[in-house]
Amino acid sequence: MLVLLTADWHIGVTHHGVVDEDGRNSRLVDLEATLSQIVDIAVERDVDLLINAGDMFHTNRPTPEDQRVFWRVLQKLQSAKIQSRFIIGNHDYNSKLGASHSVKLFMDVLADDPYIRMYDETTWEHFEDQGLSICHFPYRGAEPDWRRRVGRTSDKVAVVCHSHLEGAVVGAEPFEIKSDNVTRFSSLPVDYVLAGHFHKPQTLSVSPLAIYPGSTQCIDFNERKDQKRVVLLDTDTGEYESVPINTRKFVQIDLQAGFDVDSLDLSDVAGAVVKININVDAEQSKSFDESLLRDRLSKAGAHNVTAINLNVDRGSNVRDVHIKLDNSLRDNFKRFMSSKDYGDIKPDVLDIGLEIIDVCRPPS
Repeated sequence: MLVLLTADWHIGVTHHGVVDEDGRNSRLVDLEATLSQIVDIAVERDVDLLINAGDMFHTNRPTPEDQRVFWRVLQKLQSAKIQSRFIIGNHDYNSKLGASHSVKLFMDVLADDPYIRMYDETTWEHFEDQGLSICHFPYRGAEPDWRRRVGRTSDKVAVVCHSHLEGAVVGAEPFEIKSDNVTRFSSLPVDYVLAGHFHKPQTLSVSPLAIYPGSTQCIDFNERKDQKRVVLLDTDTGEYESVPINTRKFVQIDLQAGFDVDSLDLSDVAGAVVKININVDAEQSKSFDESLLRDRLSKAGAHNVTAINLNVDRGSNVRDVHIKLDNSLRDNFKRFMSSKDYGDIKPDVLDIGLEIIDVCRPPS
């Protein structure tokens, strides 16, 4: 059985985007194009099953436009007659009693669909003609009953989960996993662990084969160096292949003081979301012109300059031990001015400061 594994679509991420001419956020437009690309891969490779291991949406209250994007992708899967399975992830989940999660409406609408099924509870599915049993194990689902394998010992077994797997490398999600229970998959009676939740693509083990396909687009700049992909798995042989997908680049440029705007290498900037970090000292920060840099990035074709961060090193302020409360204000001010460099205007600053002290000094 040829399975396409994807996860962590996060439909609804809009930060770092711009508003297109039709009023839509460019991040949403980009993601829909990427999801369409994934369906095209499934069609071209003639997969038997597409699996999404959770976090279809970025929030459990998706906007109408987010829902329309998801619906159009589902329609494309239906038209291509691709068997597809979805489980909810932590971003889809709603802990409020009686409240619907992000895909509940779609579960209701597609309840009788012959191709698409969605799971918010732990559910076993057996593909008898393919010799495969799948345990769909969504976020906060009940612990699977592994005895369900009884009588099907010839089947290969896969668990599809949205979990923190042991040994996994965290990407941009450390704040989300503080309360996670680590799934110790190595002892599970399964052949394949197909997981969502961590955005960094990684293969954790070959026996059982444990895979995170990773997120389908950069959620933030921590993911900028990850090659976004889907995974094709032949469940008969255990062979798998990473298939890259085209997504918008995130480019971070780190600069030191004294750089020449015109000499910057901006070969990777075209079409990218860009962030720039610049380290300068306090004196250099006075002459920094952000508009010149933004104009240069715009001419290089940057899709969006999301931030230019000026990190100013102000050095250490060492207190002059000779400036004391017992001294007169005039003496303390003269002492203070002796350590400052105001160039040609220093005498004027000193005179005006002393004049202000004399005017404002309370009578003795």
